[in-house]
Amino acid sequence: MGALVLWTVLAAQWMNNGCDVVTSYGLVITNGTPSVWEGCGEDAPIDVTRE
Repeated sequence: MGALVLWTVLAAQWMNNGCDVVTSYGLVITNGTPSVWEGCGEDAPIDVTRE
């Protein structure tokens, strides 16, 4: 149960950077936590959805 809570907290960081819910959970697995430059969409300096 604790792992799910942690995964949700980490995914929320991606959601705060403009990513949708499903993408955010996936990015936690593939990228970990976002840097201040990473996000989703054209407004993000580094758009991780274009990788």
